[in-house]
Amino acid sequence: MLTSSRRSQNLAFSAIAGLYLGIVIYSLFIEGLFAPLGRDFLAFWSAGYVANTMGYSKVYDLEALGKIQATFTSSQKSFLTIPSPFLPVFIVPFRIFALLPPEASFFLWSSLNLFLLIYYLSFLSRKFTSRQEKKGLLPGLLLAFPTFYSFYCGQINVWLVICLGEFMRAYLERKPLKAGAYLAGLLLKPQTLILLLPFLLLKGEIKALGGFTLAALALLALSILIGGQEGLKELFLLWLRYAKGLPTAGPEAMINWRMLLVHLSTHLSPTIGWVIAGMGMALTAGLTFYLWKKLPPNDSEAFVVAFLGTIAATLAITWHSHFHLGMLLFPSIIWLYHTKIFPKSLFYVWVFAPIATLFLIYLVGALAQIAKITLPLYWGGFLLGSCFLALNLCFLIWSVKTLSIKANAG
Repeated sequence: MLTSSRRSQNLAFSAIAGLYLGIVIYSLFIEGLFAPLGRDFLAFWSAGYVANTMGYSKVYDLEALGKIQATFTSSQKSFLTIPSPFLPVFIVPFRIFALLPPEASFFLWSSLNLFLLIYYLSFLSRKFTSRQEKKGLLPGLLLAFPTFYSFYCGQINVWLVICLGEFMRAYLERKPLKAGAYLAGLLLKPQTLILLLPFLLLKGEIKALGGFTLAALALLALSILIGGQEGLKELFLLWLRYAKGLPTAGPEAMINWRMLLVHLSTHLSPTIGWVIAGMGMALTAGLTFYLWKKLPPNDSEAFVVAFLGTIAATLAITWHSHFHLGMLLFPSIIWLYHTKIFPKSLFYVWVFAPIATLFLIYLVGALAQIAKITLPLYWGGFLLGSCFLALNLCFLIWSVKTLSIKANAG
């Protein structure tokens, strides 16, 4: 029989699924496909289409991409061209998807990613958790807002989860070269490596760094072979534009200190924004380095704790970090879920608090429309982004505290 807490949990999961279904139905039938449902996938599809029809020299050309994307976007009023800032080698799969119409391709892409995610999370949980523990863990991960948002946008984060999970497994199995090679998969989104590579360097993980370097060089060589030097040059220029701030970057709805900087600079002053965000980033980096310092050698549990804290810190500190990147926490959460030290209450707060915030945003937005009240610009992004930023910091602080206790006990 189901316990009272289990019934409540199932009811909450059902409510979350219902909310997501309502959002998808509204987006599909009121706003139309690719506006914004599947908008990121359309960007990837258009890059594959341009590569097929115009060559790789145009893959990073915003004008060429914009013409293709505009053809399939029903909402022209708010249309902005979204680039695909990936190495040429990572564009190759989308050349295959671009052989189909974007609508069918999006359905195929979503189905493939959903199958892979369920399979891989089940695979990891079989390795690390009991059957009883999986009952709350897997539904929580699959219904977490980062998962929904990744599929809503048509993102590539499932592949990052697999690369990160296999890095963690190989590292724990004392296979550093293999671990480093899997870590190179995160070059899909290089900003996710901002703390992981220094972590390996400071811990003297030469073989893991060697595996990463070899795999990265192989990906770079393939990219030069596929896209040519001109393609890589255009990609580098696109990355620079991203750093400066493209209109589609959306920093006001991120989960990092940059999001707070944008809102504080807009509503108070740039000076206040930079001071507070700068101090936050410095403190986050400092806590992460302290975390690595406290990491004892040859302790798998301690490593995964530090790994979780490092990923959480990465999400908070890296310059480009949207809601869907929260999926990168999945492998370490699955590994730690069966341990006595992991705070399951924090996990469920991480699952349910963003959903409650999202529901509040929709409710307040609806009431404001009825009352004809103008709300501050991007206030919803600030609330939800701040919620995730706070939760990222909670995971980091918990990791630091846990390793400090371990170090003192040792």
